[in-house]
Order: sequence, then C-alpha cells, then structure tokens
Amino acid sequence: MTGVQTCALPISEALLHAGRCADVYAMGIDSLERTSAIFSQVREHAAAHNRCPKFLLSLRLLIGETEQDAWDKAHKVLEGVVANLQAGQMTSINAKPTERYAELLKLDDRLDTRLWTGITKVTNGTKAVTSLVGTTEQVVDELVRYYDIGVSHFLMSGFDYERDPSELGRTVIPMLRERVKGRTPKNVPGPKLSATGT
Repeated sequence: MTGVQTCALPISEALLHAGRCADVYAMGIDSLERTSAIFSQVREHAAAHNRCPKFLLSLRLLIGETEQDAWDKAHKVLEGVVANLQAGQMTSINAKPTERYAELLKLDDRLDTRLWTGITKVTNGTKAVTSLVGTTEQVVDELVRYYDIGVSHFLMSGFDYERDPSELGRTVIPMLRERVKGRTPKNVPGPKLSATGT
C-alpha cells in the first residue's frame, strides 16, 4: 500500500498520470483557454495509452435575475469572506497557494467574460474558489463554451447550500441540457449534469 500523498504533484506529472490512468479528469474551472490547453495535454498523453478520458469541471455559480443582481451577490459573498478572515475563521489564509492560484493573484478578478476569482484574490490564493457570475442565460452561454471544448460532466454548486441546488436543478440544468442537445463536443459523449450543495 502506498503512503498518503503529502504534497501536490507538479502539473506536468499530474497530466502524464491522468493520461495513463484516469477515466475522468476533474479540475476546477479556469479560463477557457487554459482549460482547453490542459484538456489537450491530457488527451495527448492518453492517446499514447489508447485511452480517451472524459472531463469533469467543478465550479460555483452566482446567478441573479439581472447581471447586476448577480454581481451584487458576488460582492456580498466577498464581504462575508473578508469578515471571516478578519475574525480569524479562515485559518488557511497563511497556507501556500498553488502555482496556478498564485498566478491568478497577478490578474484581474474577472477572466474571460464572467469567470470571477474575487475570493481567490482576497484569500491570497489559498481558497480555490472561482465562479461564473451572471443571469441564468449568461451562465449557460459560458457553460456551453466549456461543453464545446470537451467537458462531459459539470459539478455545480452555489453559495447558499439550502436553496441553490434546487434552483440550479430548476433553471440552469434544464436550459443547459436543451442548449447542448445535438451538439458534439470534442471526443466525449453527452454531459452528465448535476447540481450539488457540497
């Protein structure tokens, strides 16, 4: 039996291992360009082993009736995070951020059109929380773009664990299913769509 891994693999080694062993490569949401580049590397490594992995994207959603409502929600969430930091309730603030999240600290807190990294920035890169922000239609537009580059599974949650799972199940998931019907993403079957509060 191997021991418990105590440190993260370098991304290059992780992608090699994924290509050799993974049936599903899972990652947190990142920019479309970076996500597509990672998928391409995994596919390249997998092809050497006659494998064709699927891809899962984990993400948070902040949805409002209008785009301004959604950004107001994002700012309210951020205020709560800052309050917890000031109260000493988020002890990982002094932990070392991953290489990627350290990179994000140097960028604007919005990537692509509506990928928000505000929590990552205020926690100095130690909280891996990136979210899509917008109306249901705007968020689904972004999800379709990720589907088109090869995401076969979406693991979606919000910040209100009591209300958001049912809301996503009533709004985002049906709309996304309808939008991807008949579309052919890269090398993967149709998506498995689920909402979760965890």
